[in-house]
Amino acid sequence: MPKQSLAAVPQPSLAERWAFVLAAVALGSLLGACSGSTDASALEAGVAGDAAADPADAAPRPDAIALDGGTSPDAAPAPDAAALADADVPEDAAAPADAARPDAASGYPTIDFDSPGTTYTLTGFGGAEDAVVIVDPDDASNHIVRVLKSATAATWAGTTVSTLPGDSIPRLPFDAASTRMRVRVFTPAARTVVRLKVEDARDPTITCETEATTTVGGGWETLTFVFAREAPGTARLDVARRFDRVSIFFAFGRDGASGGAGTYHFDDLAFVGGTSSPADAGVAEDAGPAPGDAGTSVAYPPLDFDTAGVTYTLTGFGGAETSTVIVDPRDATNHIGRVLKSGTAELWAGATVSTLPNNSIARLPISATRTRMSIRVWSPRAGIQVRLKVEDATDPTHSVETEASVTTANAWQTLTFDFASPANGTAALNPAYRFDRLSVFFDFGVTGAMAGAQTYDFDDVTMLP
Repeated sequence: MPKQSLAAVPQPSLAERWAFVLAAVALGSLLGACSGSTDASALEAGVAGDAAADPADAAPRPDAIALDGGTSPDAAPAPDAAALADADVPEDAAAPADAARPDAASGYPTIDFDSPGTTYTLTGFGGAEDAVVIVDPDDASNHIVRVLKSATAATWAGTTVSTLPGDSIPRLPFDAASTRMRVRVFTPAARTVVRLKVEDARDPTITCETEATTTVGGGWETLTFVFAREAPGTARLDVARRFDRVSIFFAFGRDGASGGAGTYHFDDLAFVGGTSSPADAGVAEDAGPAPGDAGTSVAYPPLDFDTAGVTYTLTGFGGAETSTVIVDPRDATNHIGRVLKSGTAELWAGATVSTLPNNSIARLPISATRTRMSIRVWSPRAGIQVRLKVEDATDPTHSVETEASVTTANAWQTLTFDFASPANGTAALNPAYRFDRLSVFFDFGVTGAMAGAQTYDFDDVTMLP
């Protein structure tokens, strides 16, 4: 979309703003002598930000980005800044951010790094401190953000974007029917996990986080983040709370030494309202449709243990704790999952496959009309039952299990599992549940003492149309 050309707009200095506040306080005191009351806190709040603790706050605050793309020196902290912060400042102030181009769907100003009168500040942390607004190499009339995630970066390295004091932005207008944001991103590789976090700038314990996964490498794409579908292991969205701080994390969950290092770009951070849509490209939790959608045309990447940029983890249990990802002994170009069921294993021994934190995967697009998955398996014996279980990583009581039988020994075979036909004695499929954790159980119902120690291989866990 065409961007507005830039024009330098002088900004009052911190000293000038404090001079205004002191003059206003003095005037208020004079008037208070007649009226008997004075409240200077609202005036003071417009100048002071919030100093609440946060990983981002632990890092040195970078230079504020001025309208002309240059930098302004770090402002010295105002005395007692935390005490001066007022609850209603960010969205009530006649903030420069309000001059930004509003998103057509929500009326909330898009953070586009080009709006006249707005100072954009980037606060990097965890190994992403080198974040800066630059001229878009592909469009000299546009500005974008470049984030360098270092080789020593933490898994949670990221960048807080702000246009107001206290590392804040105008209050985001979340409600039960409006929970989505969008960001244009440029990542070096497809299938890069991007996390977006919102919080209360005054109380960083009030947060919500969600993720999306890129489908394009080396090109721009717009990701949609649905906060009604929070990232595994994080707090659910409470729309009654105030959210006026936003941070973005590239290659979340991967540190710099494990492939997370790189140069990332983003632009046009927008609040778009709505709850979810199958058309939302790149939404990790929305890889499938919302409950009730047919979902037959939505692609879901198979768990193939070979995709670049993805970390696969096997977590064994019940006597299969040594399960792991290995090079396929039959094909050195391929990786597979190996489940080692010990001689003392329980009848329910198995392994959970994960690619995201909290032993989770991207949300499976299971619906009332899309209920099948397939897995390639290799078993030393025919006639065994393989059970597949999916569940909500944040509420394991929301689960469904189904089974398939191996008919071929010592050879690869593709099994199909239909969750519309749950295993005996297990819960029926509820398509309204969220399913983002997957576990596989070989020779289910048979203990290690009965069958002896056995080795099973599997690959290409695939969601079928």
